[in-house]
Amino acid sequence: MQTGENYFYGEEYKKSKIYKTSSTLIFAAISTIILMELSIFFIDPAFSFNISIIILGSLIGLGSIRYFVPAIVGFRKLKTIEADHFPLITVIVSAYNEEKVLDRTMASMLEIDYPKEKLEFIYVFEEGCTDRTEPIIREFAKKDERFKPMKYRGGKAACLNYAIKRSRGDIICILDADHSFERDAIKRAVSRMGQDEFYCVRGRSRVINKGDCLISRLCGIERDITERLGIYGTYLMGGFSYFGGSLGFFKREIFQKVGFFNENVLTEDIDISARIQEAGYEICVDPSINSWEEAPSTLTGWWKQRKRWCRGWVQCAVMHLLPMARSEIPLRKRIDASLTWAYNFVPLLTVFFIPISVIAKILGMRTILSCPILAPALVLVPAMAVMGALISDKVSGERFRSEDVSGIFFMPFYLIFYGIVSVSAIIDEFVLKKPSIFVHTEKSGNVRL
Repeated sequence: MQTGENYFYGEEYKKSKIYKTSSTLIFAAISTIILMELSIFFIDPAFSFNISIIILGSLIGLGSIRYFVPAIVGFRKLKTIEADHFPLITVIVSAYNEEKVLDRTMASMLEIDYPKEKLEFIYVFEEGCTDRTEPIIREFAKKDERFKPMKYRGGKAACLNYAIKRSRGDIICILDADHSFERDAIKRAVSRMGQDEFYCVRGRSRVINKGDCLISRLCGIERDITERLGIYGTYLMGGFSYFGGSLGFFKREIFQKVGFFNENVLTEDIDISARIQEAGYEICVDPSINSWEEAPSTLTGWWKQRKRWCRGWVQCAVMHLLPMARSEIPLRKRIDASLTWAYNFVPLLTVFFIPISVIAKILGMRTILSCPILAPALVLVPAMAVMGALISDKVSGERFRSEDVSGIFFMPFYLIFYGIVSVSAIIDEFVLKKPSIFVHTEKSGNVRL
């Protein structure tokens, strides 16, 4: 078993042997592929271009397979827990300038189907809040003693750690400030955790403002694909499942076993997920446990949020590539985790293919792109993902969301733009070496499904 003491925090990890070795291996592999392609290009440009497309297509195809495995798989049936087996739950919410969403999200706490005396809500807000976040939280606390306001200076991870150490719950639920529970979410999570002795159970985050604009619609569709197919499918296959920042339930003792949230990476959720599994514990994924979040409704907001996510993922990839590969977890999970970390750098290869494509076009070369089935195939994969998510929810008893079918046409362009964000994040982390700053996503408070 590994503990939190085995991991590097803050800038220390960049000085560690693990970081240096992992980053060297990753970029050596990418450089080798690029140099190989350049060498072949001077001998046979057309052949070089075809090989490039085949390599990239294979990587993307391999990474897409697991998204379709659970497409028609229904949710597992949960048993009802007995009335005398309700553990004390602490819901911890880190808040910074969240006045537009707090009325909705805090009101959802009052509707939870769980014994009231077994619930504790800790809202830890940052001292730097400049809106009405603090007054709103304190007003709710006056009406219901289960709400515990806490003020702390620091980022999200620091606030979470501060609250965890002062919580009373046997199970700790981490929730973002813009998330509102479905009534049975906590009961389902407790039931799942009790049945199979998991140390962590994660639910499904869903978008509540898809109807705002095209950006929020595509964010919601992307979220459905990732949560309902990707993460759940990976879990069903015994791969590397992870807690995604909100709607995660943890047994208190897990923080003593693997440490608290890392305060110096941009995706503290991915980091602790890796540490939990490297230590030999399982993260259960149950998409019948739902909460509703607000997606960005502006291109600027989307860019900043996704760039933070992408940069945090590459930070964790370098930190955990070797520790997870050398851990004693099942081979299937180690392979899946290695692929997960590696795929964060695939967009770098796509950037290299762009100038080759231009040259091939100028020279009038007949390449694999001339194949009449390639373009339809590039559209078909995202379309299958969109329909897979819609069908999965339909099979599970939800209505078929016909308004989301439009994602079939826009998702290929959305994914290309996402790749550009990923490359930008890699440049910031490894080339420009910019400070890791958590950029808050502005909320509108809109609810438009």
